[in-house]
Amino acid sequence: MDDLDKGDAMTTTVPDADLGDLEPTFELFVQQLRARLEKGAREYGDSSFDRPTAELFDEIEEELVDIAGWTVVLLHRLQRIRASAECIGQPTSPTPK
Repeated sequence: MDDLDKGDAMTTTVPDADLGDLEPTFELFVQQLRARLEKGAREYGDSSFDRPTAELFDEIEEELVDIAGWTVVLLHRLQRIRASAECIGQPTSPTPK
């Protein structure tokens, strides 16, 4: 077991900070994270805490590749939207290089 006890991982709170306009987004993120952790706990119990660290690294690596893949899909869509806007005469800012 790592430094965190199983129970502590689900009850740890984030210290108060002045996040300004980011506050609602951050609160939504925390809610979504808590929901995912609770769903995982219901589906898998405590088994994740007992998995070998190398397996967890593999899981993270797969997720990062998925994120990168979805980023390419969204970038492609953004480029198509920008091209469509330019075709109808709506100037767009240049794509950063």
